[in-house]
Amino acid sequence: MGNGMDWKQVSFRELTRIEYSLYTASRPHAHQKFLLAKFTGVYGLGSRGAHDAAFMRAMIVAALDVWSPCGLILDLRQLEYRWGDEMTDVLCAGDRYFGGSDLPATVIVSNHCREGLTTLLAQEMGEDPADWLFDDPVDAAAALEAKLSSGDAADDAQDPLTEE
Repeated sequence: MGNGMDWKQVSFRELTRIEYSLYTASRPHAHQKFLLAKFTGVYGLGSRGAHDAAFMRAMIVAALDVWSPCGLILDLRQLEYRWGDEMTDVLCAGDRYFGGSDLPATVIVSNHCREGLTTLLAQEMGEDPADWLFDDPVDAAAALEAKLSSGDAADDAQDPLTEE
């Protein structure tokens, strides 16, 4: 490529073995979409998971930019996760993308990740895991819908244009 620089081709595969797939679904009774981001593989322990978290967050942010969903569901049932603070960047990818807590999120879990995520949410993030973690995709989607509905009601109550 010239200019005396030694260019080296790089790939995400050099950093992580995490796999992903993305899905969208229309929100019931609304012209909005949910995004479901599914991640599979083994998340590195502690700081060894930094590249895994960076990759997962990058895929989520790219998907948010392309599909502009109103809510995010992370399907981590096939992700082995035990510990690593960088996972907060994954769970909060929507908030950081939008610059605030504008994107409600839920997480579908299994025995591969439940204990680690419960600890992360409660101890590192100060969140109630019951508000985030669900064993069933239907329950995760229903909880996300409830978060959006309660947010819509709060927005309506505070909107000065709707006050009489």
